[in-house]
Amino acid sequence: MINLEINVPYKAKEFFMEVIGEEPKKSVNSKNRQLRLAEEKCDFYTTGKGRGMKYIITEIYSQQKMKLKGKYAEDMKTVLIYKLQNNNRRIVLPKNVLMKECGFINEKYLDATYNKKKTAEELEVMLSSVVLFCNTVDKLLGQAIKRNLNYLVDASYIIAKPKKKCKFTVIERELDKNGKIKFVNGLPERNRFNRYMLMDEEQEEFLSGAIRVALNEYNFEKQSDVFKANMGIQNMYYNKIKELISNRMVNDFTNNILLKDENIGVNVEYEVKFDYYYDVYDIRANEYIADFKISEEEYNKALKNINEMSIISIKESLNNNKTKDKRCSDINSLNFMFNEESNIVRLLEDSSQLTDKLIKI
Repeated sequence: MINLEINVPYKAKEFFMEVIGEEPKKSVNSKNRQLRLAEEKCDFYTTGKGRGMKYIITEIYSQQKMKLKGKYAEDMKTVLIYKLQNNNRRIVLPKNVLMKECGFINEKYLDATYNKKKTAEELEVMLSSVVLFCNTVDKLLGQAIKRNLNYLVDASYIIAKPKKKCKFTVIERELDKNGKIKFVNGLPERNRFNRYMLMDEEQEEFLSGAIRVALNEYNFEKQSDVFKANMGIQNMYYNKIKELISNRMVNDFTNNILLKDENIGVNVEYEVKFDYYYDVYDIRANEYIADFKISEEEYNKALKNINEMSIISIKESLNNNKTKDKRCSDINSLNFMFNEESNIVRLLEDSSQLTDKLIKI
């Protein structure tokens, strides 16, 4: 706790001893280090020069204010703390949804990633442009999300872990008094719905083993090799993993989640089908974020800042001369695949429109 008064001038020795517990240093590097440390604990300004310089505190922070690395980190901190304070201190989201929630992209981008051909037709752009644009955005902003989340974790604002999330289809059938399936309107199903389960460490280890088995069976050295294979081999690879983990995940979900649900029906049987798993970020608030009061105005301003920086980063990446040859090669490959006649000039023209429609908020 800093035992100095607000708006009162203090000499350097008294100021630094109280704020950071050190006597003022003389060398330039040491002085700059002490100033940075003081800036993390209070807001202040100086008057006078030399030995007559005085330090005047205008605000003492309730928590140490750290200068975050990363151009997105400060605004992401504002957005995520606002989200956490309004969602019981925890959010679990896939990468692309987190990108949208943090202002990197807009809602239409999520649709475009799943419906590239439809997007190309609606916006009258090349399909190859949509594919390359989404690949660029996903890689560029995905890395930014990961990197800046790590900065926030290092600064102890949040706890964030990459996890796997399973999706299940649950089929509910009503039973009669003899325990037989009761048909309603000629149909045995009473209800069908989706449920989800986050994998724990043991389940993720089991998944890792299944992935290794599938890699060996299809002669892949690593997971990145899968994306280089044709679609048929890729589908067989993923189906093999699904086959290996399905029974385990269905059993764990049924026993640990479904049957413990207080809303589970009486005289009902359930059939559970494992659909797939996907990557998510499990983000939780540290205890002291209750001290931060993020207003809606601050939240919206941070979203806008992130979006503006995101647009600049995308444009810079697509116009990077160092990767121009690679983009030209990718365009030629996609031209053959989609029977198009695109080029680098058309890609940049289309990307401008895609940025406006899919990124800008």
